[in-house]
Amino acid sequence: MTLESPLQSSDRSPGPLTYRGLGLVLDPDKIAAVKAKLAAEGISAWARQHGFREKSVHDVLSGKRPCIRGQSHKIAVKLGLMNGAAQ
Repeated sequence: MTLESPLQSSDRSPGPLTYRGLGLVLDPDKIAAVKAKLAAEGISAWARQHGFREKSVHDVLSGKRPCIRGQSHKIAVKLGLMNGAAQ
């Protein structure tokens, strides 16, 4: 039994991150802009300031976590990658 990533193999190109069956698309240009902004500030500093784990922020930015609910959704909203209410 092999575990599959939530990303489709065709989505590993520099195109938008699309999560299978969820209808969620993250804009790669937006992700690049956020990564550039965080490069100056530091991901760990941003994560601490907002009460998130650094690894969780990295996972959201790399597309390893679908940002549909919970902590990853809150991170994506706070980073400006998605619209929504960050509770």
